[in-house]
Amino acid sequence: MNAKAHPLLVIVLALSVVTSMACHKKKRVPTPNYFQRAEAYFRAGDYAQAARAYEAYLSHNPSPSIQDRALFRLALAHLFPQSAVHDPKRATEILHHLVTRFPESPYAPEAHLILGLQADVNNLRAYVNERLSEIQRLQNEVHNLRSELHARQSEARRLREDIDRLRQEVEMLRAELRAKENRLQELQNELEQLKRIDIERRPPRPPDSPRI
Repeated sequence: MNAKAHPLLVIVLALSVVTSMACHKKKRVPTPNYFQRAEAYFRAGDYAQAARAYEAYLSHNPSPSIQDRALFRLALAHLFPQSAVHDPKRATEILHHLVTRFPESPYAPEAHLILGLQADVNNLRAYVNERLSEIQRLQNEVHNLRSELHARQSEARRLREDIDRLRQEVEMLRAELRAKENRLQELQNELEQLKRIDIERRPPRPPDSPRI
């Protein structure tokens, strides 16, 4: 190889290195297919992972053609009672966003149906809570009335005991009065007898002398 060939070889090698570096810099890591991951998790019943994957998909410039499906599945992942991320309020927000953003979507009728059912459930839950509050109030009133009745019954028993005691005292007083009346009658009889004895024991009174 002659001396003139060396500079050319160096230039070629340098261009090759620069090109390789440029291609390496332009090479990008492919974005994960979050939608396919979410669908797989959803079919497997792992709604928590599915919800995270759907959220990731929707935050990475989702395709409009399947964005409505992703929103609908995300709402279901939050709506299912067995889901670890069960959150009806969040599901309702997502469904409202779906029917507002994609009113012509094939998922819109189902979304409207679910929203209507969820509204009915919320109204029924509010009604049940209202009735439970009313039942609790009535139970408190019954408890208070029972307490008051118990207090009144205790007071009535105490009054009956007082009445029985007073009756006994009255009977005792009546018996004592009868005994004293009998004793008084005996004393009066004794006094009358003493008077008769005294009269009988007196000397006869002399007749009065005739007046001249």
